[in-house]
Amino acid sequence: MGTNATRLGVWIACLGLAGLAGCKDDPKLVPWACEGTPDAPPAGPPAQGVDLLVVVDNSGSMCEAQAALADTLAPAVSELLALGVSVNVAVVSTDTQDRHMGRGRFGTAPADPVVPNSCTLAAPVTDGCDPTHSPVFEASGDLSAAAVADALRCRLNIGTDGYGFERGLEATRLALSCDGPNADLWGACCVDGQYDPGCGGPGPAPTFLRPDAALAVLFVSDEDDCSDPASNPEQTRRIICRPGATDALASDGLPLAYQDPILCPTFDPSADEQAECTAECAARGAPCDACLRHARERTCFRAECGAPPCPPGADSSPGTCRTADDCRAGRCAIDESANSSCMWYRSTLTPVLDYATFLYGLKQRPHQQLVVAALVGPRGYTAQGDEVTYNAPTEEAQLACLDERRAYSPTRTCAVDADCPGVGNRCDDSSEPPRCTGVGAEAFCCPDGACVGNVQTTCEGPLGTAFSGRRYLALTEFFEGATGDPNWDYLLHGRDELVCGWLGTGSTVGCPPGSEGTAGCADLCSPDGLSRGVAALASALRARLAR
Repeated sequence: MGTNATRLGVWIACLGLAGLAGCKDDPKLVPWACEGTPDAPPAGPPAQGVDLLVVVDNSGSMCEAQAALADTLAPAVSELLALGVSVNVAVVSTDTQDRHMGRGRFGTAPADPVVPNSCTLAAPVTDGCDPTHSPVFEASGDLSAAAVADALRCRLNIGTDGYGFERGLEATRLALSCDGPNADLWGACCVDGQYDPGCGGPGPAPTFLRPDAALAVLFVSDEDDCSDPASNPEQTRRIICRPGATDALASDGLPLAYQDPILCPTFDPSADEQAECTAECAARGAPCDACLRHARERTCFRAECGAPPCPPGADSSPGTCRTADDCRAGRCAIDESANSSCMWYRSTLTPVLDYATFLYGLKQRPHQQLVVAALVGPRGYTAQGDEVTYNAPTEEAQLACLDERRAYSPTRTCAVDADCPGVGNRCDDSSEPPRCTGVGAEAFCCPDGACVGNVQTTCEGPLGTAFSGRRYLALTEFFEGATGDPNWDYLLHGRDELVCGWLGTGSTVGCPPGSEGTAGCADLCSPDGLSRGVAALASALRARLAR
C-alpha cells in the first residue's frame, strides 16, 4: 500500500480525532493521509486487462452454487476476452484454516468428482480435469469459449469440505497480501513487505495484481462473513488481539503493547486525565510527558475493551475495570460453540472498513480499477422495514420467542396463550399441532429489527438456501458511494471511525438496500439471481476497460 493521498484520492480521519501523530507512518494501519483538502480523483488510462479473484464458499451446502457459478461466469469471461484484453482468474476459498486451499491460498486442484452428502443435484462436474493446475488461469483472446468454460469448471468446483465458519473477507486479505501465500505471484510489486500499486521497472512482472489491470473481487457464499481478529492477528488493528499483546503488563495492568505509536496514536487526554497528571507531576517535580502518554495508552485500551485495565489483584466483577486476558478472550475470537452463526458476536468481528481500506491500497486509481461484487443472501427486514439482526436472548421472557432449536419463531407450537410472545399473539388450537398466531410478536421479539435467536435464512431456491451476507454486501457498498457520481461522500463506521472522501467506484454489484426481490438484487439462491450478478460484474468491468 502507498501513502500518496493525491494518487489515491481518499482521506481518512483516523478514529474521528484530529491531529493523530503517526497516522501516515504505517501503511498497514491507514494507507491514506489524515488531513488536507482532497483533490478530485485523478483520471488515467483505461484498465489494460482484468484480474478476477473469486472467493468461493467451500462449506457443506455449496456444491449446487459452485456448479452454477462455473456455468454462468464462463460466458462473461469470454465476452471480456472478445474485447481484446487478458483476463487472469484466481480462486480462493472462505476457509482460513491451515489446510488445503486454506489461509488464502489460490486453488490448484479441483474437487473430486464424487457426490458429497450435502449435494442434492449431482457430483461436482470435475471429471476430466487435471489433478492439479496453476494458481492463476491466464486467459487470452485465442482461447475458445469451450476452453474457458472447461478451465473455470475445473477451478470453481473446489469442493464442500471447508470450515463451516466462513471468513471470506479475511481470506481475501490473506490471498492478496505481500506476506501471504501467493506473494510470489506479485513479482517486483512487493517492496519491504508492502504492495506497491505503481510498481514497474526491473524484476519479474506480476501474474496477478497487475498494476495496469482492473481488479475484480467476487464473493460467493450462502452465509455471512465471520472474519475475526484471531483469524489473522498479525494484521489486525485491534491491539489487544495482536500476537503477544498481553505478555507484558505495566503496574496498573495495561499491556505494554499499547505503547505502539502507530496502532495507538496520540490521543488528546481528557480534562480529568490532564488535571490528574498535572497534579501528580507537580507533586513529584517531574515532567508530565510520560504520565500523559500513559493516559493516552489507557484511552486506547478503554476504547477496545470498554473499561480501563484492572490493576493486578483488582476485582473486575463490578465492571469498573477489565483484565487484559478477559478483554482478549472477548474481543478477538467469536464463540463458535454457542451459535450456528457469528451474528451474535458482531462487535468481535474485524470491521468491514479494514478490508475496504486494504483493497483501495492495491490500486493507483481504485475508482477506475476496482470492482467488488457479492453473490450472497439478501438482507432480511421486518414488516416495519427495519433490517433484521439476530441476537442472543438476554432475559428469560425472550425464550418464548424461540422454538426448540433456539430459532426465532413467533408462530411456535403452544399449549396455552401464555406460551405465545407479544401482545395479541394467541395459541390457535384449530391447527395441528396448536401454534401461535404470531400477531403482535414482532414488536416484542424483534424490536427495531433486533430479533432474538439463531440466524435464519433470507432466500431459498433451486440453488439452495442462503443467510444474509450483510458484511459482504456492506463491503460492496463502500465502493458505490451515495450516488455513484464523483462526489465526496462521508460514511461513519464502527468505533467513531470516519471515512471521508470519494469512495464510489460507480457501481455496486450485489443487493443494495431496498432492491431485495427486484431485478436490481443479485442473490445466490436462484440461477436468475446468479446471472444478474455476473452480468452486473461484467458490465462494471467493461466500463473500466473503456475509460
